[in-house]
Amino acid sequence: MLIAAVIVVLLLAAVMFRGVIRRIRWAEHSGQRQTWVSILVLLLAGLGVGGFFLGRELWNALKPTPDFTWLAEQPDDSLVGTVAFIATRGDGVCVDVISASGRNRKEAACFSAVPGYLEWQDDRRLRVLSFGPLERPQDRWGRVVDVVTGAVTDVPQAEVPEAGPVVDFKGPLGEVITSGSSGGRLHIDLTADRKTRTLLSVNAPSTYTVGGFVWSTTGGWFVAKDDLDQVLLVTTADPSVTRLLAKGAYAPAVLDVDLLKPAG
Repeated sequence: MLIAAVIVVLLLAAVMFRGVIRRIRWAEHSGQRQTWVSILVLLLAGLGVGGFFLGRELWNALKPTPDFTWLAEQPDDSLVGTVAFIATRGDGVCVDVISASGRNRKEAACFSAVPGYLEWQDDRRLRVLSFGPLERPQDRWGRVVDVVTGAVTDVPQAEVPEAGPVVDFKGPLGEVITSGSSGGRLHIDLTADRKTRTLLSVNAPSTYTVGGFVWSTTGGWFVAKDDLDQVLLVTTADPSVTRLLAKGAYAPAVLDVDLLKPAG
C-alpha cells in the first residue's frame, strides 16, 4: 500500500514539474518568469520534504521482520507449561499442543471446520469452541480434547455461546502489556505497580504487529501472536527474552503444567 502511494506521488510530482517547466518557458515571453521560478523552487522544496518522510516510511515498511530464536531448536527447561494453539495444515485444521520449553509437541486433534477459541478446563482437558449465531446452529459446536490420550468428546450445543468471551489481557497481578511500532522498531512494554519497563525493542517493519497476550498464571511469561501467524513466548524477568514457540499458529491457550513431559 505504501509503495503504491509513493508511486502515485512521484507520478503526480512529475506531471506538476513538467507543467511548471512549460510555464517557465512560456513566461520568458510574458514577463512572469520570476513568479514561475519561485513556484518551481517551492515545488522542489515540498518534494524534498515530502520525499524525505515518504522515504523514511518506505524504509521502515521494508525492514525485515524480527528473527527470534526458535525454542524447538534451543529448548529452555526453565519454562514450564503447555501451550495449545490452532494450526492450519493441509485441507484441515488441527489443534496442537507444545511444551512451553519447546521440547515436546504433538497433534491433539483435527477438525473439518475451523474453531475460534481454545480454553483449558480445570481437569486439564482442552475445550475447543466454534461460535455462531442461533440462526446458524451448524456454526456452533464444541469439543473437549484430552491432549494426553487423544480422546475427544462433544460439547452440547446448548453450552456453546454465540460469541467468545471478552478477553482480559492483564497479568495475574494486574500487569498490563502494550505493544506498538514507531521509528522502525517494535516494542513490547510491561506496566506493573505504576512502573513501565520495556521487554522487547527490535528492528521491525512498521506493518509488523504483536498482540493477543495470554499469560501463565505464575506471571513469569506470556505468549503472543504476531501477524505472521507465529506464537512468541516472552519472559518477564529482567532482562526479558522473546523467543519463537510455534509457526503457523493462532488462538493460543496456556496451561501451567507440562502435559507432554515424559513420565519419570
